[in-house]
Amino acid sequence: MSIHKRSKYDQFFKVVGDFHECRLCAKNIRKQIDSGTNSMRHHLKLDHSAEFAEFDKQQKERKESRLAASKDPALRKLKLHLKRSPEPCQTSFPPKLLKQDQPLASTSGDTVANFFAAYGLPFPAAESSVSETTSMTMSEDNNLQESMNSLIPMLTEFPVS
Repeated sequence: MSIHKRSKYDQFFKVVGDFHECRLCAKNIRKQIDSGTNSMRHHLKLDHSAEFAEFDKQQKERKESRLAASKDPALRKLKLHLKRSPEPCQTSFPPKLLKQDQPLASTSGDTVANFFAAYGLPFPAAESSVSETTSMTMSEDNNLQESMNSLIPMLTEFPVS
């Protein structure tokens, strides 16, 4: 007994050596590696049109039932839309950073503080008001740089989706 990959046409064909034998008319169809199941489908469509029509109807019903398995029609429509035309992500920022009620950061220190505050990370400037602009002294700038350098290994541990 030969081992072959199951196909949806197994009810109509059995494998005999290098051939598929039609169970309805005993006609042998040569296995074609590159055509897959097209030769079997073509044989059924031409020589056994009534059986093929019934089989095709069953396949369409199975496909519809699988699509109906998704309970939310909006989600199903979205999945179909995304399969057809995926759109690139509009922004690379996490949604936590894009709050509409907060003003945009005016300095690099505010941007970093926003990031730390959004993810609940410890940062000395995160406790202060993020929106107020302050001029940074040289020591504050060095502290900020050291904090950033210490966070780089921690941030690379998390995969970006």
